[in-house]
Amino acid sequence: SLHDALPIWVLSIAWYALCASFVVVVLSAIVAHTLFAYLTKAPANIESSFITALILFLILTPSVDTTVLLMNAVTSVIAIASKYVLTFRMRHIFNPVAIGLVAMGILGYVGVEWWVSSRYMLPAVLVTALIVLTKTERWRLVGTYVGVSTLIALFLFRDFGIVADTLSLHFRYRPQN
Repeated sequence: SLHDALPIWVLSIAWYALCASFVVVVLSAIVAHTLFAYLTKAPANIESSFITALILFLILTPSVDTTVLLMNAVTSVIAIASKYVLTFRMRHIFNPVAIGLVAMGILGYVGVEWWVSSRYMLPAVLVTALIVLTKTERWRLVGTYVGVSTLIALFLFRDFGIVADTLSLHFRYRPQN
């Protein structure tokens, strides 16, 4: 199979688990978006809900287990609901992804991992980040963050060996099953 042909460190999650999780998270977000937009008569912004679903997909544990998929769907619905319920002047107050994850954490569901964090998944992460930045128009904010954090790193870690060693350890790590 394709999953068996890939080296373990490229993607240690079965492709069918990724597909199942993607479909469940995105479909539940789209259904919740449609329902809450109708109930609240708020202007529908499907792109925003799709971005929320993409972020959740990258954070929630991929699986084909029906219980995990159900919890991922509930997390997605809570996140989208927060966009319509926790609002001020027709704008959501909190990050919907954070609301969904915190709510599920309070309910005792622990299925969160940043599974996409590897050098092999960097292209997918960058594309997602570019979509979010384009949608939110926060380029200046990101530029400020990168600039300030670079200056702080240069000041605090004048010997870049510390940073290089840390990055080297991160990219050499290969998760084992």
